[in-house]
Amino acid sequence: MEGYLESTVRKQIRNYVYTISLGIVFGFVAYITAQVFHSLWGETEAKSRETFFGAFVGAFFAFIFVQLGKALTEIYERKKRLYYAVIRLKHSFNNILNTLNDNNFIIEDFCRAFSNEDIDPGKIPLFASRLHEIPFSKEDVIDIDLANLTLAYDVFNFNANLAKLNNSMTSANRSYEQLNSAFVDGKIDPDTYIANAKRHKERLSELQGFIEETKEEVTSLKAC
Repeated sequence: MEGYLESTVRKQIRNYVYTISLGIVFGFVAYITAQVFHSLWGETEAKSRETFFGAFVGAFFAFIFVQLGKALTEIYERKKRLYYAVIRLKHSFNNILNTLNDNNFIIEDFCRAFSNEDIDPGKIPLFASRLHEIPFSKEDVIDIDLANLTLAYDVFNFNANLAKLNNSMTSANRSYEQLNSAFVDGKIDPDTYIANAKRHKERLSELQGFIEETKEEVTSLKAC
């Protein structure tokens, strides 16, 4: 991410340098014009015109330096804002990775609990852990959207995928909670509970594949 930040600042500096260079060239042309007037007209008229152009060039360069100061201030403020946005995004990505790893552990634990073909009816597992919602924020993308449209687009797409993954995990949690409650309340027998739990395990295994893909995507974004 530091690479795109430096690239953005370099582009801004090039634009400002180009504008200021045009101003310097214009000032140089004005100076040459003053010299031409001095050689073509009489000394009195030439001095008058030279004084006018001298005042004009002085005012013009004063304007250039004021604008240069403003430009450098804007570059600094922009770079600082982008820097903190990148830091927050990196922190967010680390939190996302931690949550994804936690969810992986929960799924693996559930799969181990229902891995046996024959489960002892007296030791039927009841699973208490739930998949955690993955935290994400769109606020920091606003700070980088004009600085790097490609990165902003990638992060927006990533956030959309996270929302879908969160919905899938919420659905999985709700599905098992209903199954668990039905068994505890005596509405279904142990065999029905175990059969449905094993089907739930298969759905979680599929979800784990999406979690692994999301982890790869986070790692890729962190490396930008």
